[in-house]
Amino acid sequence: MCGICGFLNKKALSSEILWEMSNTLTHRGPDDKGIYLSKDSCLGLGHRRLSIIDLTETGHQPMCNEKEDVWIVFNGEIYNFQEIRKELQKEGYKFKGRSDTEVILHSYEQWGEECLQRFNGMFAFAIWDEKKRMFFIARDRVGIKPLYYYFKNGNFAFASELKSLLKYPLFEKELSKKSLYYYLLFQYVPTPYSIFENTWKLPPGHYLTLKEGKEVEVKKYWDVLEKRKGVKNKNTQEYVEELENLIQNSVKYRLISDVPVGAFLSGGTDSSLIVASMTQLADKVETFTIGFDEKRYNEAPFAKKVAIYLGTKHHELYVKEEDIFPHIRELPKYYDEPFGDSSSLPTYLVSRLAKESGVKVVLSGDGGDELFCGYNRYVCMDRTSRLLFLPKIIREGFSPLLGRIPHLKLRRISQILQYKEPLQMYLSIIDMWSEKELENLMGENYSYEELPFSQVYKRINHLPLLEKLPLLDFYTYLPEDILTKVDRASMAMSLEVRIPLLDYRIAEFVYSLPLNLRYRRGIRKYLLKKVLYKHLPAKIFRRPKQGFGIPLDEWLRGGVKPYLDEYLNTTRIKRESMFNPQFVEEIVKKHLSGKYNYQYPLWTLLQFQLWKEKYLSI
Repeated sequence: MCGICGFLNKKALSSEILWEMSNTLTHRGPDDKGIYLSKDSCLGLGHRRLSIIDLTETGHQPMCNEKEDVWIVFNGEIYNFQEIRKELQKEGYKFKGRSDTEVILHSYEQWGEECLQRFNGMFAFAIWDEKKRMFFIARDRVGIKPLYYYFKNGNFAFASELKSLLKYPLFEKELSKKSLYYYLLFQYVPTPYSIFENTWKLPPGHYLTLKEGKEVEVKKYWDVLEKRKGVKNKNTQEYVEELENLIQNSVKYRLISDVPVGAFLSGGTDSSLIVASMTQLADKVETFTIGFDEKRYNEAPFAKKVAIYLGTKHHELYVKEEDIFPHIRELPKYYDEPFGDSSSLPTYLVSRLAKESGVKVVLSGDGGDELFCGYNRYVCMDRTSRLLFLPKIIREGFSPLLGRIPHLKLRRISQILQYKEPLQMYLSIIDMWSEKELENLMGENYSYEELPFSQVYKRINHLPLLEKLPLLDFYTYLPEDILTKVDRASMAMSLEVRIPLLDYRIAEFVYSLPLNLRYRRGIRKYLLKKVLYKHLPAKIFRRPKQGFGIPLDEWLRGGVKPYLDEYLNTTRIKRESMFNPQFVEEIVKKHLSGKYNYQYPLWTLLQFQLWKEKYLSI
């Protein structure tokens, strides 16, 4: 796991600038560093290394081929690199070391852009091909590893994180109002946008090429929708065995490491199954859990039961309200863009717990909800969508009545009743603000049509609702929120997180299954649980589903309130002239009264204010 950066300019830049760009990523790679600057100083590559496989000098980057006309910087892991290496050796390629970086380099030489079809892993890499005078930059299929790029007036730069691009002297720091609007809606800036103008995220499953003097070309190389296979006529037990074999193989790949490996354990279905698989493949497994004194948010006792049953060396940390406060102001430093998912705080703390316990790599159970129809909101949407069949006069009559009740869920149902289309209904469930509230807050309104949500939805509109929603999240919420959260929080601690359930072979398998193997008569994750119960007793998991969150609503009225007072006070909002001060004052007062719950809108707004202070004032 590493941090990468680079540029291709019309004019020369110094090596000092390249080092500055690279050194902002030290947390992603504290073990080694390197740069490559072309003879004319118009091309640069920077790398920070977190050494996981091949800890020797032969894994040093930037790395070149024997002729020194192809160069690479790479962030991530290619899990099947040993098999590809053997194939390349038969083609006559020689290897200096044992790293997967060298395998990518020679794979590109052998197969060109088609090399991406052979890689099983999480990655973002940039290859400079001197003969073609071309950049070839790619991101993994699901979007586990990040990649930003900036392009304006023929000048190009890329990096793992935005903070590196801020050190690029040709970067023009201009806030994107449209991205801000979308951030406030979703609590993240959706791909391909970033919070700055002329700056983009490379979408998952895509690569870009850039030749001198030409435009950036972005192309898709993998799409789970296109990989959906026809449903085979198998019995349930055969599907269980096939899924179990895929998961076991995926976990085995992700245990390949020259440093200690552990696992995050929440005690839920996904992480428990990953840990169960690990205990069958490794002699010793260490597990890590965060707990809270507030019972409705505390999963630690369930995780402990699983750890005891599986015999892991278990670590748990109970987090109190005062433990969180010092880190709130630090979040923008880790995320670079405004990021409003409050579970980023416990994710950061559990990453710190793992790192301080001596492991350098952990496995995580992320992805199970999107693959196996696990979120509560899917079932909620399935039931609520039936309201569409109510006469319009009834829906319009009930909507304002429910909207006056100071209860978050009832307020959401009030919004849902206003819509005619399932997509609009679903967006109203996951949005942090309603369109009307955002227009009141910002005085602006942007269309949904150009968002990935709308584009994906159009492609899958023919599918049943409970098939559409997980796919929609797989393309959007999973990479933009969940994977971003895990990457930034873990890499802030120089910790690598590997995610077995997001092996592309598992995704292709699962999305080809009949729906009733993912959701059957009210049972979510049906097939996954069938696999789980072969390793753990079902009684451990007989409880309502919990999310990975914090008691934000209460803390905003308690110890976090000073942040509201400092960053959302009327005087400051008026002075900065970005938001409607009366509206902000109104929702703060409503939340503090205890009669209304505006925890998520307030948190997204607060995180933007904290981000703005750090990034727009420098």
